[in-house]
Amino acid sequence: MSALGFLRHPACWLLPAVLAAYFWVTAAQLDAPFAWDEVNFFWNAEAIARHGVPYANAGFLSDRGTIGKQYQYGLWHPPLYLYTLGLGFKLFGPSETTARGVGVVIMALTALGVYALARQTIPTPARDWGALLAVVIFLASPLVIQSALVLDIDGTVLTLLVVLWALAYLRLEDTHGRRLVVALALLSGLFAVALWAKLTTPFFLLGVVLVYQTLRGQPLRGLAHASAVGVFGGLLFWGTWDLACRQLGMPFEMPFQVTWLELHDAVGSGHSAELAERVESQALPILAWVSPYLVAVYVGAGVARLAALARRRRLEPVDFLLGVGTVIALVYFVKLAAGFPKYHIAMMPFWAVVLAHWLTVSWARLPRPAVPVLLVLTGEAVIGAAWYARTFIADSWMLFPQALETLEALGIALLLGFFLVQGALFRTPAFAAPLAGFTLALYLGWAISADWYHTQVTYSTNYWYGSTGQRQMAVAVNDLLRTYNIKGPYIGAKEVVVYTDNQFFLDQDTVYWLWSERGEAFDGQLLGYDIHLVVAWVRDPWVRHVFMERLGDRYVPMVEIGDYLAFVQRTLVTGPAAPPATEASGDEHDDPRGEEAPPGTATAVGIPAAASSAVWRGEP
Repeated sequence: MSALGFLRHPACWLLPAVLAAYFWVTAAQLDAPFAWDEVNFFWNAEAIARHGVPYANAGFLSDRGTIGKQYQYGLWHPPLYLYTLGLGFKLFGPSETTARGVGVVIMALTALGVYALARQTIPTPARDWGALLAVVIFLASPLVIQSALVLDIDGTVLTLLVVLWALAYLRLEDTHGRRLVVALALLSGLFAVALWAKLTTPFFLLGVVLVYQTLRGQPLRGLAHASAVGVFGGLLFWGTWDLACRQLGMPFEMPFQVTWLELHDAVGSGHSAELAERVESQALPILAWVSPYLVAVYVGAGVARLAALARRRRLEPVDFLLGVGTVIALVYFVKLAAGFPKYHIAMMPFWAVVLAHWLTVSWARLPRPAVPVLLVLTGEAVIGAAWYARTFIADSWMLFPQALETLEALGIALLLGFFLVQGALFRTPAFAAPLAGFTLALYLGWAISADWYHTQVTYSTNYWYGSTGQRQMAVAVNDLLRTYNIKGPYIGAKEVVVYTDNQFFLDQDTVYWLWSERGEAFDGQLLGYDIHLVVAWVRDPWVRHVFMERLGDRYVPMVEIGDYLAFVQRTLVTGPAAPPATEASGDEHDDPRGEEAPPGTATAVGIPAAASSAVWRGEP
């Protein structure tokens, strides 16, 4: 391509513009306070930056079904992400901005991988614009943006590596002769690196390879590819992981044991009643983040590909991506993390390419005079949907997933999905293509509105969506520690503890597990330590109930800031004290946008005379 031709190429100008918009949205959220498991990743990456090993304060976190030590190895999965984050800390210093910035950069690289995947699978003349559309669908997703900002494996190194492996496979699948050995070696190496990120998702790729090649009429090729990559890639990971553990003194078996326990937990008892209950409670949050409109278009695209298979009796490369995206969605269908569907992020690159393929190929077959008119109408639909979503929806779908059970959400999505499926079965795109474009416009309008809204709020926009008060409560905890001369350990939510001066603590998750799951009593001592202070996240009414019940009359509720409540042992409280507050229902904490509990507010609860005024004011 000549220099002039390159400058005229749509990707030369539009792709940087899309990435710039993505960086602008994420930049506004880089300094957001840590939430939940992000603290463990932060501490372990900080330890790597200091002494090269992910061995850090874990607050006696539960370790493979038992109570662990205060300091533990952060090897819940192979530590590729931790070392990537540790490198960022080594270069730029440990902070929220550095930690989230690492994920933002990795997701931008993943978007470039989406562009390459789309160009690999979308035929001309739709290829150039289809690849750009795939990137827009991908980067506009609130799930993608928040997964980039969260300190976690799935939305960073894992998704990037899965995309790179799929791209490499589609480029090398038809290799023969001596080059086949080189191709399989490259794929095995990439597979081993992906296992260094996580021990589960990469294996799904091998199953899709086998089915994909079998349906192409080449089952032996599929078996050979899956076996060679699985065996050699697995052995390469095994050997390099063993070598790393020997050199650094890390426990070799820990990631395997944790993965096995997580798989067992994900499966549950296997009873249909339990599965139905989990679907009911977890399907809506997943749908809220992915968008029912996007799901409707994906179902239509899937039916279109099945219809094409029935007519042509052969699969195309885009069908491989459809298989990967569908398998990941089904495997993690009822699995959430603190109310956030972080495990589903790995499906989003493949969904984006499949949707862009169906839409652009169909639109390319429409009569030329109709295309400009439909494009204008679709653009207006995006603007109208964004205005409506910003005015009437905001982030209510994430905050209250039950809000999806309305006409404007599931009602419209189901109606459009029905007609999209019908249109997908027709050979002519005259009906399905404009309808798919309109449905996608609804998705983009909602996504753009939600992304912009997330830059304006002060509460958590991923884990425990809507929670507030980490930093403010940390100030109050420091004051309580000084006022009552508490040295620790104390029970604490780690996202508060990380901002305090004293990080000798027992993780709230472990304590909640002991009290709620195992029903253990509490007499003021835990693990042989006297517990003088408790700082709990109590946004969930049941969590509040468990802590209020176990602490009983032995502890005085001292201060409540945002979604956190601090208790001090009654024997330490001197001077007159008001009676403990009655147990709250939790309703006032349901909506952080409400006037009853605006972000960063503090409520004085039984404040003794000995406590300073800064405690109950929750001053920063």
